[in-house]
Amino acid sequence: MDNTKEVSKAIKRWLEDNGYSLAKVAEIFDSSPQSVSNSLSGDRFMGPNLAKKWAEAFGFNEVYLRTGEGQLISDNQPKKEKTEMEKAIEAIQSSNQITLKAQEHTDRLLALLERHFNRLERDNA
Repeated sequence: MDNTKEVSKAIKRWLEDNGYSLAKVAEIFDSSPQSVSNSLSGDRFMGPNLAKKWAEAFGFNEVYLRTGEGQLISDNQPKKEKTEMEKAIEAIQSSNQITLKAQEHTDRLLALLERHFNRLERDNA
């Protein structure tokens, strides 16, 4: 039974549910969104090399990508590691949160110092 369309729909649904746009996927594969779209057209199953790329990038079941047999994500596959881009984005977000907290602390400290010096000026006046 040829279920290439179902495989394509399953991949698209997974990508959408996990926040991956065609542009983001294309970036991961150093490819174009059109190339990714062609891979997901559902006209034919992925070849071995393409299936391996997708399996490595997203933790998909390679056999499913090539034949439609099994599940998109098999239970015995290791969890996909984050891409370098995802790691970099998380590091930047974490850094931004730390910077914001530091700025909040600095603002509070400056406000306290300003109140303290205003009090000293009033007392010395």
